[in-house]
Order: sequence, then C-alpha cells, then structure tokens
Amino acid sequence: RAIRKLIPDCPIQFGALDEKRMLNRIAAGDIVVRVMVRAALLPEQLTHHFTSSFMGRHAVSLTKATPIAGDDFKVLYMDPMGTPDPGYDGTTIRFSEFSRALLRTPDGKIQATFGENNAALAERPDEVDRGRTGIFEGNPLTAPVAGAPVILTHGRPDEFAHVERGTPFLHPTTLAVVTRAVGTADFRLAGRSADGKFAGVWVNTRKIAGANGMTLLLVERELIGVPFIAA
Repeated sequence: RAIRKLIPDCPIQFGALDEKRMLNRIAAGDIVVRVMVRAALLPEQLTHHFTSSFMGRHAVSLTKATPIAGDDFKVLYMDPMGTPDPGYDGTTIRFSEFSRALLRTPDGKIQATFGENNAALAERPDEVDRGRTGIFEGNPLTAPVAGAPVILTHGRPDEFAHVERGTPFLHPTTLAVVTRAVGTADFRLAGRSADGKFAGVWVNTRKIAGANGMTLLLVERELIGVPFIAA
C-alpha cells in the first residue's frame, strides 16, 4: 500500500517465484524481491533485533545475489528493522542458511512481491526509436507474424500518449489497419506488447465487427508520443 501511494504507476508484482529463477534474476539485477520469513526459523545472526518471545512473520528484502559453490547463493538480506547506527547496509548471508524460514506456496515456490529494474520509469530512452522516417517509420522490419497472440503488459493507471492525426490503429489479432486517428489528441493507453513494439490504445470505433464505443486496438509505439500519467 505504501508503494502504491509513493509510486502509484509503478507495476509492483505479487505472486510466487521459483527459487532458482528468483535468485538468478536477483543476481542479474533484473528484480528486487520482498519476501516473508518466519522469525522462529531464522539463524541467530538475523534475529538480534527480535525479542526472544517473537514467533511471528516478518517482511524483508533480497536485493543482491551471487552464485557460489554448492549450488547456493550469497544474498544481501535487507531488514527494515536493521540497526541504523553506525549504518545498516544489510547482511550478506548464504541463501541456504535462511531459506527454510521463507513462506512458500504448496508447490514450494516462494511467496514474493517484486519489482523489475526501471519498472517505475515511463519509458527508457533505448526502448523506442521515434526518429525513424520513410520506409523505416515504425520499424516494420521487426513486425510480428499476423495472427500470433499480442500480450499487453506493463500497463499503468491513467496512462496516455499524444497521437497525431492520421496515425494508424491496428487490429489486435490480424494487425491490419482498422482506422486512423481523426484528429490530434491524447489517447488512453492499455499497456505495451511483450516485445515492446506496440501499445494498447482505446479507440472509439465501429470498424470491427461487434464493436461499439471504446475498443482496444494496437498502435506502433514509435508513432506515438512518450507515454505519461495524467495529472
């Protein structure tokens, strides 16, 4: 809830992660993970700020990981209750030393809340090349095969983008041009395609069978402005 207040458009993810995949992604710098631990199962070096009677659960973060011998990892264990004086930088510890304290799903995955690197940024400068013109406009050389599923993700609440008059809007399955922007305006978005090429855009159209009113279509990200959150 605090993250939602501080960074309302940041796509924090909630769910369960496979242990090895989680550790490898942390090691690669892809994610930072918040996990829950059972205090009674933690090694002594991680419990010095708990009272001896505390047997509950506690939230901590795993922010760095390094593979080591024995099919293990050294991780940077960050505790929000860590002693601030003379300066708390976390505890580097073998994952195997506290892994049994982690809350898991029935199939053994780790219950986690995690954020991906740069997830709070609206758009990285290297994500989209909006400088293309002529036959390279929209980067058609990397167009996906029509009919393949287009997965929209990384959506942000109240996200819009400036769209110029005449910009083509595409059918979400066939990728055929359904209609074009009748005027220059800010359009509401609905995430990006998994390959980063398209954005979902809400368009008022009847040019698809059964459509009436706001309909989700696709638009080349290189043909629209940098996405922004409406105030």
